[in-house]
This record gives sequence, structure tokens and C-alpha cells, in this order.
Amino acid sequence: MAGLTVVIFYDSSRALQPPSLHARLISIYEFNHVCRYDRRHGQGLRVDWPHLIAQIISFGIVALLLQRFAYKPVIDMLEERRKRIAEGLANAEKIKSELARAEAQRQEILGQANTQATRLIEEARAAAAKVQEAETQKAIAAAEQIIAKAREAAAQDHAACWLNCARKSAGWWFKPPRR
Repeated sequence: MAGLTVVIFYDSSRALQPPSLHARLISIYEFNHVCRYDRRHGQGLRVDWPHLIAQIISFGIVALLLQRFAYKPVIDMLEERRKRIAEGLANAEKIKSELARAEAQRQEILGQANTQATRLIEEARAAAAKVQEAETQKAIAAAEQIIAKAREAAAQDHAACWLNCARKSAGWWFKPPRR
């Protein structure tokens, strides 16, 4: 029984991933056992039904085993990974919103602090102006006292000077006789 050379086409969505050599050999082997060329009777390709049914049963068993022990764990693992990624994205979104809320709260606190600082500065300036005004009034009062004392002293000096001058001039005009 001569085998046929078979060209196997593969899915175009996997064009960059051609089937492995093992998959090619299995496909050629299965084709050679299911379809035979009957040279004796001059007939073309003929289906070998017992081999075809055996191949279908074998394929079904292998497919079930793969589904149960290979595909299902891989699919479950991928689903778990997808859920973890979704949770991570949800957590990232939650953290992002909390960060935005914290930033807004920080800006609000900074604004309140700036307002309070401005108010305190204005109060300090007003208090400083009051203190300065009070000190100015005290200085003016002290200066007026000094001026008043100075005028009084000047007036006393002036009076004393006039008195002294008057005494001297009276003494010059009215000199008592010398004895």
C-alpha cells in the first residue's frame, strides 16, 4: 500500500504559526490509513470505513482527554488571570479616584490655610498699626511734655534773666554810695 503525499493547509489566522512537524506527520498518517488507493481494481480513492470510524473514536477520546486535562485547566487559569487583571484595573481606578479626591482636599486645605494666613497677616498689620498709633501718641505726648517743660524752663530762665538784668541795671543806675 503506497501512501499519498498530502498538502496540509492551515488556518490563515495562524499564518505566522505553521503546524508543527508532529501535527503534519499525524495528519499524513491518518490520511494514509483512512483513504487508500486501490490499484488492483483500478478505482480511485476509496474510504476505508473501519479505519475512519476507529480514527473518529480515537480522535474523540483524545479530544475529551485534552478537554478535561489540558484545555480546561488552561482556560480556568486564563479566566483567573483575566479576573485578577480586571481587579487590578478596578483597584487602579479606585486609587486614581482616591488620589484625585485627596488632591482636591489638599487644594481645599491649602486654600483655607492661605485665607487664614492672609487674615492673620491683616490682623497683625492692623494690630501693628494700632500699636504704632498708640506709640506715636505716647511719643507725641512725651514730646509735648518735654516741650512744655522746656517752655516752662525757658520762661523761668527768661524771667530769671530779666530779673538779673533788672537787678544789674537797677544797680547801675542806683548805686548805693560807697563808703
